[in-house]
Amino acid sequence: MTEIKFELTLPDGPRSPVVIVAGGADGNRDDVIDNAEEVKAFVRDGNTWSRKQEVDDRLAGMRFIVTFLVGQNVRWELTIKDAGGHVLYRNQNTTVLHTGEVRWHLP
Repeated sequence: MTEIKFELTLPDGPRSPVVIVAGGADGNRDDVIDNAEEVKAFVRDGNTWSRKQEVDDRLAGMRFIVTFLVGQNVRWELTIKDAGGHVLYRNQNTTVLHTGEVRWHLP
């Protein structure tokens, strides 16, 4: 097992009175992201929400999803790092609606 870290940063902060950030990866590689260790709420520190997750050592191709309710027209950046701090995935954009979602796989 190894650890990965998800970080969702909102450079300008959220624009919603309710903020929810949750998700995770298919840590046990069963092709479903559904159990309590795979789907969790992220913890806020300033304008960054994060969580750590223990996953199978085979990171390549592992699916993940992060969903967030942060408000409309909010800039965001999602970064996923391995235990050594190396960036495995990075994406950034701006929400159009009040929610956003990133679902993909690790390279």
